[in-house]
Amino acid sequence: MKILAVETSGQACSCAVAEDGKVICEIYLLDSFTHSRKLMPMVEECLKKAACDVKDIDVFACTSGPGSFTGLRIGICTAKGMAEALHKPMVLAGSLEVLARAVPHGRVISLIDARNDNVYAGLFADGVSSGSMTGRYDEVLSAFGAEAGDIFVGDGAIKQRDRILEAVPGAVTAGEEFAYPRAGVLAKLAYDMALEGKTVRPADAEPEYMRPSQAERMKKDNG
Repeated sequence: MKILAVETSGQACSCAVAEDGKVICEIYLLDSFTHSRKLMPMVEECLKKAACDVKDIDVFACTSGPGSFTGLRIGICTAKGMAEALHKPMVLAGSLEVLARAVPHGRVISLIDARNDNVYAGLFADGVSSGSMTGRYDEVLSAFGAEAGDIFVGDGAIKQRDRILEAVPGAVTAGEEFAYPRAGVLAKLAYDMALEGKTVRPADAEPEYMRPSQAERMKKDNG
């Protein structure tokens, strides 16, 4: 089974081609939200390096959120367009889970910066979700019962590293390479999900934001 995965939920943009759960090629670019211009050339280069034609792809995968509203739409629309054109299924995986899957063992807390001292957060034990939420850092640490030995990943963890370590002595904050979800990790997760029948039709592929957009919040506040 060949999978093409694209990931655009944050500042980083990446794509990967995998076959039977093994990543053949991955391209990762941290270039501050230029996904609309960079993603398709990256996909074409990744397919070329993997000696694979897009028609050979069996499943198209992308992250469904949370993350950048614009970034998520770019990734989903790109994957959806290719899947619809080729009549192939899709896999949608949560950004928080993809972050956590980069750490194979232990209790992992994924934190994606949501601005204004808020984060999208997910708790995972050996890759299995124990819940997700959106809230302030102190609310998340309390709700998840953060403790020594917990591994924090995501740009939210890096942005507030000192604060987290002060609140949770003995916690581990992962390095910059764990700041954003990666398409290579997504591709391997998508393979497992596809084997379990967790695919969707392209027409049903939609982002999961976890909270209203800024425009929607402003409209609500202004009555």
